[in-house]
Amino acid sequence: MPEMWIGFNSLDRQRYWWRTGILTLALAGVMVAMSLTTHEPGKWWWVGGAGAFSVVVFLSAINSIYGQVLLTTTGLEFRTFVSSRVVPWSEVVRIEERQRVSRSGT
Repeated sequence: MPEMWIGFNSLDRQRYWWRTGILTLALAGVMVAMSLTTHEPGKWWWVGGAGAFSVVVFLSAINSIYGQVLLTTTGLEFRTFVSSRVVPWSEVVRIEERQRVSRSGT
């Protein structure tokens, strides 16, 4: 069995980048609105928390967008920016075919 990479194609990556960008801008807008409208002394905890959450969401999205799986004769190798993991075929219970359903069909 030849080794095979599984990951997003360029069109799917672009679509997920748009979603990530919109979500990041929305979270940045919430942070700016919180910092400008709240006059409490503890507001910076909330702004800092929203900022930290934004960074985590952004890095998670990048990790998902560029993560790939390598199919080998020994098993599955999951590779992302953050981690790498090998799952032997003996631990795989089943593989399901994924189908996208939309208005125009399957």
